[in-house]
This record gives sequence, C-alpha cells and structure tokens, in this order.
Amino acid sequence: MRTRIVAAEAKVGYVLVAGLLSVLVIGVSWATLGSLAGTLMVAHDELARMTAPAGGVALDEAGRRDRALVAFLISTGARISEALGLDRVDWNTSRVIVRGKGDVERSVVITDRARSEVDAYLDARTDTGTALFVSYSPGRPGRRLSVRGAEAICTRLGAANQITKLHPHRFRHTAGTIVQDELGDPLVTADYLGHHGLGSVAGYAEASSRRREEASDALQRRGI
Repeated sequence: MRTRIVAAEAKVGYVLVAGLLSVLVIGVSWATLGSLAGTLMVAHDELARMTAPAGGVALDEAGRRDRALVAFLISTGARISEALGLDRVDWNTSRVIVRGKGDVERSVVITDRARSEVDAYLDARTDTGTALFVSYSPGRPGRRLSVRGAEAICTRLGAANQITKLHPHRFRHTAGTIVQDELGDPLVTADYLGHHGLGSVAGYAEASSRRREEASDALQRRGI
C-alpha cells in the first residue's frame, strides 16, 4: 500500500491511501487506514460477477437499472448523491455533469460500457419520471431512487454475488484506486473524484482534459 502526505495543517492532513485522497485526523493509525483501503475496494473477480452478461436471461427494468447504476458509479467515481441527483436530460452524448459538494459542478468520465448499460436501461423504461435512476418499489414506481434504495440494491447484489458489505461508496473507492494505480497522479485522481482542498499541492498543476481522457482509458483497460 502506498501512502503519501500531500498536504498538512496543525491537526488535519490530506492523505493518499490506495489512490483516494482522504482527510486524516491525527491519531488514526496507519494500520486502520490500510485496513479500510483494503476492505473498500471491490475485487476484480467480484466486479466481473456483478457485471457479467445476463446469459440469455431477460432483464426487467429494475434489473437493467441495477446494472446501469453499478456501471455508472464505477465509471464516474461519483458519490451516490451525485448520481441520484441526475435527470434524464442530463444524460447526453457529449458529456455528463454532476453537482458535488458545495454545488460544485464537474464533468465525469463515461466509459463505453457504462454508456451502453445506461442507454439500454433508458430504452427499456416505460415510466415518465424525470430522474435518471428511478425506484421500482411498491408505491414509488417512477420516482427518483433514494440513497436508501441504492443501498438496498447494493445489499441485494452483494448477497447474489457473494460480496460482503457492498455499498455505493465502494464503487467510488474502486474507481479512484484504479485511476491512481494506472496513472500515478494524485492531482488527476482528485480531479476525477471531485475532491477539493488539497492545500499547497493544488497550486503546482492542474488536471487537463487530456489527463481526464487518460483516466477514462485507464478504466476501460480494466474492463470497466
């Protein structure tokens, strides 16, 4: 595990642990951070099981939504709140913009696989709801999927694919780890994940659009 201090103040430092920039409160042990890094990432074989072709089994709308949501999260590294805040009109062929913390907007990486999964899901939808990801629970069909609903989807997918403690944030962590492992540039990783507040490091360089494209290439090399 590579750990790098990228900025520090009196009590708080920003630490790169397995590719993700996290706030370290002095006093948290490195062993604890390492353990968290290892347990958060979704392993390659686990991801492969979740995203494998349906094998001739016809997927209903909810099943297509589940696949689309996983593909979107692992492609973009988006926070679940960012993903669920999107509307259908936000999904287009040029770029997708999410609104993160502090209402800061950023363009996210959409891999070919993610675009294919989301397109298939939208083509299958029969509701008139405006949200990109909707609920199919009784009494909520066509309404925007909630964070709790997304967590329930992850729990169900985890049980079906022998993945323990699967939750939406693990996809974000996995995507960030892949980008960092492939490119080795914490600034690009931070930009990709929508992290801010890197202190003095942020003044030395900026992540260019070319480097963001490299992040997309890195994910697609891993089959994302």
